[in-house]
Amino acid sequence: MAATTLHVGTGVDTRDFAAFAKALRVSAPDIWVDLRAGLRVAGQAVAARARRNAAAIPGKNRTDRIEQSIKVRVSGTGTVSVIAGGLRAPEAGPLENKGRLGEFRHPVFGNRQLWVKQLAHPFLTPAVKDGMPEASQAAVDALDRAVTRAATLFLED
Repeated sequence: MAATTLHVGTGVDTRDFAAFAKALRVSAPDIWVDLRAGLRVAGQAVAARARRNAAAIPGKNRTDRIEQSIKVRVSGTGTVSVIAGGLRAPEAGPLENKGRLGEFRHPVFGNRQLWVKQLAHPFLTPAVKDGMPEASQAAVDALDRAVTRAATLFLED
C-alpha cells in the first residue's frame, strides 16, 4: 500500500509575505528565526485539535499512529502546514476522506479482489476550520513582532 501524506489547505495568499520572509532570512536571520517559531505556534493550535480529533476515532484496533504522525512544518517562505499520515500512518488519508463524512471503499490488506466500505472520520479538516481564528491570530501576532523588530533594526541603520 502506498503511503499518503495528508495536506489540508486554506485560502491564505502568502506571496507578499514570501518576499518579506526572504528579505528577513538574508538581512535579519535572528528575526526570521523568531518569526518561524511564532508561525510554528500558530500551526500547533491546529495540530493539537487534529490530534484530539484523531484520538476520538472509534475502533478497537485504533492506535495512536495518526496522532503521532501529525506534524507542523514551516517552509522557507513562511508557509505553515499541518500534515498527517505518511509511511507510519497510511490510514490517515482515507480516514480523513478529504474532509467529508460518509463512507469510503478500500481493498482488504491490499487485495484488489476484496473491497470493503468503512466510515470516514475527518480529523484534520475540522481542526483547520475550528482552529483557524486562533491560528490566524497567532500568525498575525508573530508577523507584527517581526515587522516591528525589522522596522526598528532598519531605522537604526
